[in-house]
Formats: sequence, C-alpha cells, structure tokens
Amino acid sequence: MAKYRYMDGNPPMKRYGENFTNRIGDGTGRNTQDYIEIIRLLIALKAGGSFLDIGCGKGRFCKMAIPKMSEIVGIEPDFTRYDWTKNLLQRIDNCLILNMDCHEYRKENPSKRFDIVLLSEVIQHVSTRACSKLIQELHHLVKADGVIIIATSHASPKTKGFSWQKASNSESFLSREEYDKYADDFGNHTKGIPVRRFSKNELLDLVSPKFEVVLWRQFKYVKESKVNFFVAKYNVPPEEILHYGVSQFVVLQPKP
Repeated sequence: MAKYRYMDGNPPMKRYGENFTNRIGDGTGRNTQDYIEIIRLLIALKAGGSFLDIGCGKGRFCKMAIPKMSEIVGIEPDFTRYDWTKNLLQRIDNCLILNMDCHEYRKENPSKRFDIVLLSEVIQHVSTRACSKLIQELHHLVKADGVIIIATSHASPKTKGFSWQKASNSESFLSREEYDKYADDFGNHTKGIPVRRFSKNELLDLVSPKFEVVLWRQFKYVKESKVNFFVAKYNVPPEEILHYGVSQFVVLQPKP
C-alpha cells in the first residue's frame, strides 16, 4: 500500500472556508472559533497533563497545547505535513512530532495513555474501514479520567453521503464502495481529498459503548449569501443547508 499523502493545497481549502461563518457573533470571523474555544477549555482543565493530536497536520492544536500541557505528541502520516510541523516545533522540549499513523503509534507504545486525545477533521477523509479502525484505537490511548475530542464533517440526513473534494454536482453522492476504493488509493487522489459527510447519528453510532458522550455540538455554518451554491449541489431546500453546521464535534469520557 502506498504511504499516506494528503492531496490538498492550502489555497483551495482557504477559498472553500470563505463560504462559512461561526454564528457566535464574537467578531473573530473564524468559522471554527466556538470549537477552538472548547479545546482551549479542555486544555486549561487538564493543564500539566499529556496531549495527543492524531493527524496533527501543521500543528495548530499542538502549538495551542504547548504553554499548558507537560507533554504533547502529534502524529501525522503525511510526510510533507509532518516535516513542516516537525521543523516548526523541533525546539520545543515538551513536544514530539512523529511521522506515523495511530495504529503504528499504539503498536510502538502499547501502554501509553493521554489526558487529552484529539482526533480533529480526520475521519471524514479516510475510508469507512479505516475510520472504524481509528475510532477503536482511541479507547487504548486515553487515560481512565481523560477526554477524547472528535471533530468531523456534519450534514443533514438528506445531505449526508460520500464524495471527493473536486466533485461536480453529479458526484456529490457516491456509493460507499466507490468512496472507499478512492479513499484507500492514497497515491491517486486526483480529485482531491476524499470527503465523507457525517450526520450526527452516524458519528455517535461510531462511539464505543465504553465511552460517555459529555458534549455534542455543530459549528461552521454556510453563509446566507452562499446557500444557493449548496442547494444546487445537493438538490435540497435551503433549510437543509441553513440550519445545519457543516462540522460537528463530540467530547467523550471513558465510562468507569
């Protein structure tokens, strides 16, 4: 199997992000601000502890944790993003960036547990099989009194589905089989990154019964001026777009 590669550039993702707002009225203009504030809160509550970021990308959450946490580990399977983040944070004594996936990390560190485990905007870009496997790993990585944060895509029951980043309107609803085949072919993502749109129930159904759901929230809403684009893309009424954040997160704790 080819080594994982994240086949996207920042300019396309940045332009796509201009379609969204946070709706919390804080004036930041950041469409993920309410989600980021929850992470800041959990880092403050677990200050002095350990922090694992699975799929750390370019390290924004690792950087956020550095002033508060005593140990930060970021794992990133894409070499380019790993190398960029390692070079950025290599002089930070309490921060370790590794080029591996979650399964490889656990295999090399079978007894390691963390106070905070973050899985942010990862599971919507991997195959359904890889997603289920990744979620199962989490129970073995968090301390008994720790917390897990999972953030991913969010869609209404009518707009949930499988696609890829550069999808035409006719490619907005792929079959699971077509999506999985594309997602697993790491070296040939010619249509951009795979994109799975989770409904709330689909995400919560992935949660192991070993965990308690502490908090669920949706965030990042389509701007009213951009609604018609998504109405045409998914062939749904405007309310199916306006009333649903395009991202969601859940905070979990292991059950006693």
